Amino acid sequence: MIWRRLLITNNSSLADLHHAIQISMGWSNTYLHQFDIWGKGYGIYYDGGISFSDNARKVYLQDFKFRINEKFAYEYNFFDHWEHEVRFEKVLPLDPKKTYPFCLGGHYAVPPEDCGGPRVFMELMDNHTSWDLEEKLVEALEDYETEKDDDCLEETIENLRY
Repeated sequence: MIWRRLLITNNSSLADLHHAIQISMGWSNTYLHQFDIWGKGYGIYYDGGISFSDNARKVYLQDFKFRINEKFAYEYNFFDHWEHEVRFEKVLPLDPKKTYPFCLGGHYAVPPEDCGGPRVFMELMDNHTSWDLEEKLVEALEDYETEKDDDCLEETIENLRY
C-alpha cells in the first residue's frame, strides 16, 4: 500500500489539504478532484469542471470535528480514478519550529499521475521487476560503451586523414 502521513493544522482548508496531498504525491494538480466527507462532495471549482455547494477554500478541517481514526475519501483525476482514503489519526500540539503542512513519512514510490490509474499501475508493477531494470541498465551501458568505442574509432580515422 502506498501512503503518506501529513501533519497539517486544523485551521487548514480543504483546498490546503488538496494541495498538500498533491505535493506529497509528487503530482501536478492537473486534474479535477473531490473530497467525499459524510456523503457530501467538496472541491475547488475550475471552469468546465464540476461545481460544489461550498467553497473548499472556506471549509476548514476544524469544521468537521473529526474523531480519531475517522476516514473520508479523496478522489483525483476522474478518468484514472485515483481514490485515496484520508484518515484523521491524532491531534498534536503545534510545534513553532515546524512549517505546516509537513510530510512525516510514507511508504513506496508514488505512481505517475498519468499512468492510467491504479489497475494499470498494478499491472505495470506485476509485469516489471527489479531484474527488468537491471537488464535495461546493462543494455544501456553496453550501448553507451559501443557508441563510445565507435566515436573513438571515427576520431582516429579522422586524425589519420589529416
